[in-house]
Amino acid sequence: MVPSDSTPRCVCVIIPLYNEAATLPRVIKTVLAQPCVAQVVIVDDCSTDGSHAVALAASDPRLLVLRHEQNAGKGAAVRTGMARATADIVLIQDADLEYDPADYGRLIQPILDNHADVVFGSRFIGSEAHRVLYFWHSLGNSLLTLLSNMVTNLNLTDMECCYKVFRRDVVTKFQIEENRFGLEPEITAKVARLGVRIYEVAVSYYGRTYAEGKKIGWKDGVRALVAIGKYGIWQSKSQSLASRLFWFVVGGVLSVCLNFGPFEWMTHAGLPNWAALAISLTFVTTLFSIWNYQLNFRTSRRFRDCLPRYLGALALCWLVSYLLTLSGIREFGTTRLVRFLIFFFVQSGVSVIKFSLYHFWVYPRHAGDEHA
Repeated sequence: MVPSDSTPRCVCVIIPLYNEAATLPRVIKTVLAQPCVAQVVIVDDCSTDGSHAVALAASDPRLLVLRHEQNAGKGAAVRTGMARATADIVLIQDADLEYDPADYGRLIQPILDNHADVVFGSRFIGSEAHRVLYFWHSLGNSLLTLLSNMVTNLNLTDMECCYKVFRRDVVTKFQIEENRFGLEPEITAKVARLGVRIYEVAVSYYGRTYAEGKKIGWKDGVRALVAIGKYGIWQSKSQSLASRLFWFVVGGVLSVCLNFGPFEWMTHAGLPNWAALAISLTFVTTLFSIWNYQLNFRTSRRFRDCLPRYLGALALCWLVSYLLTLSGIREFGTTRLVRFLIFFFVQSGVSVIKFSLYHFWVYPRHAGDEHA
């Protein structure tokens, strides 16, 4: 059953906006034409193409136009819009018309029927129209959805879909921290922790090419990975100690791949084992330190409080890894396979040591800790 014209106006549509003057008039007209729409909050994220003037030119008492004085990102715009939502249901709509407001009826129906508290749209289920575009984008989307599902224990098919619909009381229970496209995995992780009823509904998708104005890029994919780790693993109260340890070991296995290749290349180029190992370990340690900073040091005060212990744990793990790996290579590393296995077992073991130091010493989780 799809809501008809008699459906009460109960939806607040939040439209984050940045340089979409060409599509905005049609978006506003189509959104306001939906019978369920009670309020539209457009948040202009400091557009430079006249989008703000286009939004202000629209005349409807349901329309509220806000503006950021500096460009802050989609997540920041959604956060601003959610703070001004007053209707019973809150829905996120992009301003580029890749998603069709005609789908609102299907999206809100599980909430109207009291089956769901949150509804995710999905471009990958059902038989709705989909524009065929980039293979690698689709693969990356599937990978991000898979990783998100692993840490949230949900079975979504399209975590990155723009359409996310909430009862307004659910929106008041979490705060968006991500300023850019990392908000999708962040919202997913935080909603999953609330234990609310989540449904998924098929939506149509009219994607754009980069020539037509598509903005998301590979850096946003990297940030989404960080957000999955940050909100799905480290900040999750439901993640068991064993689960956190598992992901630390996964990080250790990943570090093997990042360590072993440069090490082999440098030794093949004539660099002695001790120097090649020191360089490759320092490189990987730096990368994972940046990752760890993104996951855990959300405030400068937290960073200052933990920094001495963090540097001590980092130095200890680096030294243990270096000595064990170098000793193993000198003693047994006659073939590439043996050297790889030495890297694998040492890095996995050091990951367990690192986890213990981080969890119990660097930033222990006391009752009431925001990262508990």
